[in-house]
Amino acid sequence: MLSGILQKAQKADETSKDDTAVSLSVVIVTYNRCEKLKECLSSLLKQSLTEFEIIIVDDGSTDNTQETVLSFKDKRFCYHRKRHSGCGESRNIGLNLARGRIIAFTDDDCIPETEWAKKIIESHIRNPDATCIGGAVINPYDDSVGWAGYLLEFSAWLPTGKPRAIYDVPTANASYKKKRISGFAFNALFKHNGFEDSIFNLGLRSAGHTLLFDPDIMVEHYHNRTSMNALLELQKGRAKDFVRGGYKAYGFKGKLLLRFPMLNLLCLDVPTVFLRSIRAGFIREFIIGSLRLVWASHFRGKEILKNIGNPKNPENPERASQVETQHKKL
Repeated sequence: MLSGILQKAQKADETSKDDTAVSLSVVIVTYNRCEKLKECLSSLLKQSLTEFEIIIVDDGSTDNTQETVLSFKDKRFCYHRKRHSGCGESRNIGLNLARGRIIAFTDDDCIPETEWAKKIIESHIRNPDATCIGGAVINPYDDSVGWAGYLLEFSAWLPTGKPRAIYDVPTANASYKKKRISGFAFNALFKHNGFEDSIFNLGLRSAGHTLLFDPDIMVEHYHNRTSMNALLELQKGRAKDFVRGGYKAYGFKGKLLLRFPMLNLLCLDVPTVFLRSIRAGFIREFIIGSLRLVWASHFRGKEILKNIGNPKNPENPERASQVETQHKKL
């Protein structure tokens, strides 16, 4: 049955005429999270579908990431180490290395469920007009900080409803038809795991491409928003990237927040999160995390104000230096 799925994918998707291409490439960008990366890679080796390649882009880790990857003796692994420069540049390297007709992204702190790869290919076959298909992101932490961090970032991708068109998908669980995204690239200006995927998807939408959300494609996200300090530290990074250009992902609302920065203190994203939670049946979870969610949102607003007044921000993307890379094929 799986071989039949792969054959259909090769016929249905016009994404490559390269004889060396595979049906699916999975790209993971990692930085100093070798233990979580090990769990992610182990989950990929347990997939019901086995015919895909796994590309690990190491963004200059200083822990045991390299040793962790090399400990997996699997010919499907491709390991690429580079100096630390951020997620945007690292994801572009993954795109360039990928041979798959479909390119899937997940994060080093995510655990895809066992049918994940198979469901990605099946969903692309069912939806030939969709350039990008994203899936649900599951929160494994049932506490106030865990729900606050999760809902503040991932409330648009709760695991409910039917497949539907959507404006954005996170690279924690996103897949693209390779040929359709030729000529597009992630913005290397974003350094803090935020907005590089949203701006990439904004470019696709502006060019007329369709993005689809399929809640049946699921990953568990073992994020580090499990303490209030970690959650607030994340907001600092997202505030910097918001001012650097991430505001564009919000359309008119983003421009308004940049033009009148005091509005950021009003926690305008909280009502949106609340409405999404009600629609998806996550009222209990919203209540559990509500106070910390408001706190984190207000804190991010203060950090946005601070960064708007910083003459060193936004940074000039032209200043990004050329990446020094080391490519290792296992």
